Amino acid sequence: MNSPFASSRSYLFALILTGICSGAAHAINPLASLAFFGLTIKAFFKPLLGTDNSRGTAYENMWQQYYQKNADLTNNAENLAEFFTNALENNTSLANHLTTTSDFMFGLSSSHYQIEGGIGQECACHDFYEKNNKALPGRACDFWNKYEIFIQDLRYCGAKTFRMSISWERVYPYGPDNPDFTALAHYRKIIQALKNADIEPIIVLHHYTVPTWFAEMGGFENKRNITFFVDFAQTVYIELHDLVRYWSTFNAIEGYAFKGYYTGNGAPGKKGDLQKTADVMGNMLLAHAHTYKALKNIYEKKYKNSGSPEPLIGIQKNIFPLDPYPYHNPIASIACEVGNMLQNEGFYGFFSTGTFELYVPLKVYSYRFHKNAPHCLDWIGVNAYAFKKRLKNGTFKIDKALETNNENYHFCPEVLARATEQIYNRIVVPVSHAQNRTTELPILITENGIAAKNDEQRTLFFQRALFTIGTMIDDGYPIIAYTPWASHDNFEWGADLGTKRYGMFEVDFDNLEACYAKRPEQRLKKGSMFFKNFVHAFYQTNKKIVSA
Repeated sequence: MNSPFASSRSYLFALILTGICSGAAHAINPLASLAFFGLTIKAFFKPLLGTDNSRGTAYENMWQQYYQKNADLTNNAENLAEFFTNALENNTSLANHLTTTSDFMFGLSSSHYQIEGGIGQECACHDFYEKNNKALPGRACDFWNKYEIFIQDLRYCGAKTFRMSISWERVYPYGPDNPDFTALAHYRKIIQALKNADIEPIIVLHHYTVPTWFAEMGGFENKRNITFFVDFAQTVYIELHDLVRYWSTFNAIEGYAFKGYYTGNGAPGKKGDLQKTADVMGNMLLAHAHTYKALKNIYEKKYKNSGSPEPLIGIQKNIFPLDPYPYHNPIASIACEVGNMLQNEGFYGFFSTGTFELYVPLKVYSYRFHKNAPHCLDWIGVNAYAFKKRLKNGTFKIDKALETNNENYHFCPEVLARATEQIYNRIVVPVSHAQNRTTELPILITENGIAAKNDEQRTLFFQRALFTIGTMIDDGYPIIAYTPWASHDNFEWGADLGTKRYGMFEVDFDNLEACYAKRPEQRLKKGSMFFKNFVHAFYQTNKKIVSA
């Protein structure tokens, strides 16, 4: 085994370089430069003091032992459902969130651009893909027209909730002053059909796309444009207020911002602009806070006594743990700390203190403040995936044994535990304290899944994912929903249709009519049978949760 001090020269070089950068930037922003220097010192001393900074590896090894020890439990859907039910019953912190254990929301996820079909150049994402010769969704799954078949599939799978998004570009295709009420009426028809099937909708207002007119005005780069998103949110809420309880403003602000302004893989296709990446994230968080206040005000003034549910408004956070390899490598350690800071710290700071602040010497300084931000959450959504790459000296180590059919992610159901812990410590605890809540802010696991290489891999993934969530609930975490990605195979952001198949149900994109003519049990993948059997077994039990 290599000594943690084997890289001492690298440590010294990195320390000197960081000191020079922070010192040069100190005159520009003293407090932020000191904070950044502290972050890099933390990265140095974690491995030197024996702190395990390869937390992903540690978690994977620990959970592998859990999985092996509990193989008989995880391999049996009925036994696992009973374990999950007992975990909910034992978690007394959920008493005010769930009346019975069967109120836990098992369901599936989707997003409009990836399933609806028929979205064109009115969408900035579509326009970007078309101009850059990237794959387009075309009809995608044709959910816009075939939603009733989707709902049949959801019912067959036993789902009690469906996370779906509303296309801003469908509702406002031509500008900020001309909503398409026909599109709104169609969304209402879809959501009414879900409610008729006893499926609770979770409505997302932004899932990685914006109207082309909004992008041409500078999009979320410009703080003044926030009002357009708030207007859209209010329009949708007024149309659907009586049907929808759970609302999400944004699915993963960091995913949208980094794709559009750093990697260049999404609209508007800018590369390497960390400053705009940070500014976009900060402005989206402000948009969340303004939207939260606007929807709550509408409810209080118009709908509170109408029998409509109070809107429960949250936001979703992508958790992609970054770990150095090996853990004592200083360059990789600093890179991971900076990466985690850019992805997460501004978000956590905004909701815990009201302050969004990101700083990298000579590269980025972004600051936003909203005094009521800690009071602008009714729930927090967790999207949990794991990169199959570990950072090593600016390159990546690939673990081929854990490969899936998405080259960016590896087989890692245990990431759910790590993501839940992080969200709990950085969001649930401080926000619950700020709001003086009698029960903790609830967590919805709104995305997690696998583009499986085969049915066996998919089965094993969900056996272990469900066990992991049940274990976290048994440990007291306030989780009230699990809606894995995705309900159906769909368009995966610039990739050819059918190349990355996350769906519980298979879709034949070359012949949608023949595909949808089949019965749900014929479309359900063999690798999805365990999830379906588990959910059905779970809802057969209805036990009251006893308060402490």
